This record gives sequence, structure tokens and C-alpha cells, in this order.
Amino acid sequence: MIGLTFDNARGHADVVFVDGQLVDDPGLITACLISLYTDKRDPSAPEGEREGWWGTQLDELGGEWGSLLWTLRRALPTEDTRQKAEGYATASLEWLKTDGYVETITAKAVWTKPNPGAADLAIEVYIKRPGDIAPRRLGVWGAFLGAQ
Repeated sequence: MIGLTFDNARGHADVVFVDGQLVDDPGLITACLISLYTDKRDPSAPEGEREGWWGTQLDELGGEWGSLLWTLRRALPTEDTRQKAEGYATASLEWLKTDGYVETITAKAVWTKPNPGAADLAIEVYIKRPGDIAPRRLGVWGAFLGAQ
């Protein structure tokens, strides 16, 4: 899989090049980034406002990619918002467990700057692969910046 890296300061992912060549990701970082930051269609929103990634419509099996983290970008920095973010992140990563890539996967949402109008929320991901003794931290990525 082509490797992605996430720039927390800019709030986006990009491909990685070394010596003019695309870098592969033999681990799970790219899979996590795609799962967390692809906008999943919001089934609770009114028709026409569900948004989501257009590519989901191309999935022949009808699968939904991504997470609902995008729905929280304007939410207040409350404990309820943090818990929703944690649930959305965990749900978006569950396929890694279902498909056997990991034994356990845990996403933790943490306010790094919980001020209204400038709140930053980060998602920490911990995985335990088959054969691992204990879970390890895979990465910490910004969920959103400057919540209103």
C-alpha cells in the first residue's frame, strides 16, 4: 500500500517520497489514516446533507468507508464530544480486527487544547497484532483543529 503521512499542523495527509520514489507502508498507519479521515456518509443527516466520500458508492459490496469524525468539527469541546469522537474513531478502525490484521485496536480521543473556538482533538491509536505480547501505540493524529 502506498504510504501516507499525516501533518497535524495542516490537518491533512499526503503521500511520501524518498529519492523520487513513492514509499510503501508495510504497517497499518496508512490503513488507519484512510479509516479515520475519509468522511463516512452520515445516516442521521437529512437526505442531501449526508455528505461522505463519493468513492463509497463504487464499493460493490455496499461497504461504508471512513469515520464520522467530520460531523464533530463544529461541536463544542465537551466530554460528550470527546466520547463521540472516540466511538467514531473506534468504529472506523474495527474492520482491521474483523479482517484479522490486529487482535485488538483501541482509539482514544484526547483534548490537546480544549478551548472553545480553538479546540484541538487528537486520536491515539493502539494496536495488538497477532503474536504481539502487548498493545503498542501506532500513532497520534489530530482529529480536527479549531472547533467552533
